Amino acid sequence: MVRTSDDLTARTDVSGPVARLSVGGEIDLSTAEDLRVALMAALAARPAPRRLEVDMAAVAFCDSSCLRVLVAVRAHGAEQGTDVVVATASAPVLRVLEMVGLAETLAVPNGN
Repeated sequence: MVRTSDDLTARTDVSGPVARLSVGGEIDLSTAEDLRVALMAALAARPAPRRLEVDMAAVAFCDSSCLRVLVAVRAHGAEQGTDVVVATASAPVLRVLEMVGLAETLAVPNGN
């Protein structure tokens, strides 16, 4: 499934127990809801994925709106038994996640 807006693209691929959401563009107050909807749709797949990997390598910008969505969706995923992680992150995303101490929480690999 591919979702697009003027500033954000999101594509979901499911392979067995793992769903991967690839996100590109800018995530801020105007696009955070689009990100939340895409993440929640990936979590709603049946059977439910055991792991949801978020590929943020193509994200050029993210702000606190993006962080709120990631933390909330991670908590929702945990409630249903799905591990939500950031599998890859662009330099701007990694910088923000490290700055606020979420890189380890969201299992972001170093150097991506």
